[in-house]
Amino acid sequence: MKNRIIGYDLARALALFGMVVVNFKIVMGTANNGPPRLVDLTGLLEGRAAATFVLLAGIGISLLSAKARKSNAPKATVPIRNTLLKRAFFLFYRALIYPSLAS
Repeated sequence: MKNRIIGYDLARALALFGMVVVNFKIVMGTANNGPPRLVDLTGLLEGRAAATFVLLAGIGISLLSAKARKSNAPKATVPIRNTLLKRAFFLFYRALIYPSLAS
């Protein structure tokens, strides 16, 4: 098994938890309803969870391509570029098919 960076996995889990809480609040229409402490907590998570996901995606791309970038061999970056293009196409296609999920 490849070496895992536990801190990134923990950050990803916390970001996922934050996104679930924020999206639950939006879907259930409980923007300002409920105990004040919970309303304040969900308010804190609102922008931070999405920002954490974007940051972790950048870190993941950097870690994915680190070996190829250090080798200075143009052919080493081709498979990584193809992988990223496939992922981007999948996300773009999903946003076209299910536009309500993209927001």
